[in-house]
Amino acid sequence: MSMFLPLALEPIPLQRERIIMLAEAYAIYGSLFINAIFFIFEYGADKPFESIMLERAFEGMIAIAMFSTIWTALAGGSLWLFCILNSASRNDWVYGLRHWLAYMQILQLVVYFTTAVSFFLGMYNRMNNISEIQSIVFMSILGLGAVALGNVTSSFLANYMSLEGFHLPFILKVMLFYPVGISNKTLKAKATKQAEDLKERLESEKVLSKQAQAHQDELLDLLSAAAAVLGRSNADTKPYVAKLHKDWYDNVESLSDLNVDDLSKYMPRRLAQSVSTLLQQQQNDGS
Repeated sequence: MSMFLPLALEPIPLQRERIIMLAEAYAIYGSLFINAIFFIFEYGADKPFESIMLERAFEGMIAIAMFSTIWTALAGGSLWLFCILNSASRNDWVYGLRHWLAYMQILQLVVYFTTAVSFFLGMYNRMNNISEIQSIVFMSILGLGAVALGNVTSSFLANYMSLEGFHLPFILKVMLFYPVGISNKTLKAKATKQAEDLKERLESEKVLSKQAQAHQDELLDLLSAAAAVLGRSNADTKPYVAKLHKDWYDNVESLSDLNVDDLSKYMPRRLAQSVSTLLQQQQNDGS
């Protein structure tokens, strides 16, 4: 679950985009990978097993892999639909899905493990009666490929995975990062860097929020003053400001090119005339 917490710290629009993409990826992955499970089953079971224990182990791994893959497709597809329908209306949507995402990740890890075991059992069964030299060559190639993939994956995750990912269970961390080795000093340096980045982003968002609020207050003051000229000092002009914001008119300066007809699209015409008059006065005073 900790691996998905950084996503909940991203800006809301980015969260909504990524959670839909993530659900889509799970659904497509589960739907397509089931073909690989069937291929491994057909490949391994094409030749009768000499050992009943190995045959049962092979069929058991295949059954678990098929179940996990199908369930990944079903759960991923459901999550995909839920995200499309609800992610835009809730700001806490990604955080609320943290347990669901953790479950999907566990399913994916189960698929990885059972696929690897069933694949090696199938390979062993097919190569059982061939010459020792061929078996050694094939198994060496497979072993080197697995070790190289593990080393590359561990190195990448150790250097680029978010800090929350290091809260994984101890055994899983040992499996992932054993070839690389992560020291506490390295983790502290990554934590310090991430804390500085979060602090900088928070300060930047505060500045942008203050600027947006200041511009909104300018528009609100302008419309309130225009309403006061008409004897409507108690009128609520916030809905008109909101309409202007929808078309990216965020400050008083952005209204300078609008005439009365343009302004009347966002507010009553008399108020638009009063706003236009005040804008002209401000321009004359500025010149």
